Amino acid sequence: FPSTTLFRSPTAEQTSSAKASLAKYDADNNGMLDQTESDKLKADYAAGNETDAKVFDVNNDGKLDDTEIAAIEKDGAAKKKKKNKSE
Repeated sequence: FPSTTLFRSPTAEQTSSAKASLAKYDADNNGMLDQTESDKLKADYAAGNETDAKVFDVNNDGKLDDTEIAAIEKDGAAKKKKKNKSE
């Protein structure tokens, strides 16, 4: 049988925590991480210093790859868009 990875969508609380973590690294506050910001988050997560982002480590390898960081950014962008619509 082919190997499959089961991934549960993060809870609102987990996503909120991960977004707060992302904001700490988004030095220019543009809602996305540039290469330097992304590298810092990856290094801190791999060192065990950024545990809130664990929910986005889909393959559970102890590292955040570019796809996993993009998921954090995408999740935050969707919530920001929804919030702006409600205002």
